[in-house]
Amino acid sequence: MKHKGYMLLLVCPLLTGARDPFLPVEDRCQTTPLTQWRYGGGTGHPALWLALIQDHTGQWRRVRRNDVLPGGWRIRQLTAETLTLEASAGCEPARWVWSRKGSQHDAKDKPATSAAAVAGRGDEKRTAGVAGG
Repeated sequence: MKHKGYMLLLVCPLLTGARDPFLPVEDRCQTTPLTQWRYGGGTGHPALWLALIQDHTGQWRRVRRNDVLPGGWRIRQLTAETLTLEASAGCEPARWVWSRKGSQHDAKDKPATSAAAVAGRGDEKRTAGVAGG
């Protein structure tokens, strides 16, 4: 009976199946694709915020607070500038934050001025153009 117990201990590892050492370890939390995602920004009000994110395949997605992304990542906080994800239990890192990155032309944007503000300025001369004269 004692020998059967030892024999069972020797056979158990064979029954579990061996992992192929040449294949990468499965990323249960799928953190690798998150490095390639991009936060495009958000709009709305605090109760109902809508954000645009671009996944690692280049596809744009509309997401809201508490939506679940692939790998079990849950959207916890949305603002115009940041999006915070929370991982499922046992994943590292437990939190992931994306900041909105501007485009190459963001520095050229100017604040809008109203027509009343422009008309109220007395520093410009306005002349009616007459052709030939």
